[in-house]
Amino acid sequence: MAKFYTDETLKFFRGIKRNQKKEWYEKNKALYQRVFQEASGLLIEALKKNPEFGALDLKGSQKSSLFRIHRDVRFSHNKLPYKTHGAFVMTRSGGKKDPGVFYMHVEPSASGMWLGYWQLDPKILANFRNWIVEHPDRYLANVEERLKSRGLEFSSDDDLKRLPRGFQEIKDTRLHAALKRRSFGVWVPLTDAELTGPKLESKVRDFVKRASPLLLWGESLISDV
Repeated sequence: MAKFYTDETLKFFRGIKRNQKKEWYEKNKALYQRVFQEASGLLIEALKKNPEFGALDLKGSQKSSLFRIHRDVRFSHNKLPYKTHGAFVMTRSGGKKDPGVFYMHVEPSASGMWLGYWQLDPKILANFRNWIVEHPDRYLANVEERLKSRGLEFSSDDDLKRLPRGFQEIKDTRLHAALKRRSFGVWVPLTDAELTGPKLESKVRDFVKRASPLLLWGESLISDV
């Protein structure tokens, strides 16, 4: 099996975390391009050929899918110029702006995979919430329970603390967690050994296959808006 990321990938990100200087980055830019950008491009091309990604029509490329390492510091209190992780997405359009994404995160001791709908547009999010309220049993059986049976749980990092406006009167407590979500996604961590090992591609394929009911469920709700 092919390997994509290596110990050099992790070494680069550990290095840039300690050395947030342009001089250090420029000196190691060729290394970054080889061990992250080119490695990610190879992984993306391999994944596009897999049936799991074909079934969800997920596409991407090294040029369109990778996020920049330079941070946007204009509106941030954190003025450090470089990110200390690498990431890419694969979507139906192949670009970064689709709401439904497969997201790959590469960071020493904190790598992982995410699949779902990230920070939905308010109109689309309302569509999701209304459908859940109108079809509670279908939602619970076809989304929540199917994911749980496959060892997956929704991420809660982006959840509201209270029920959103217009849904405070919903009495079915089974739906409350879902209605508080602004993003609908599942996350699976990867150890450094898994990230740099020969089975990474198969682990990604297995994750996407298990999480696919989530992405398939939401597509019709997005197209309705």
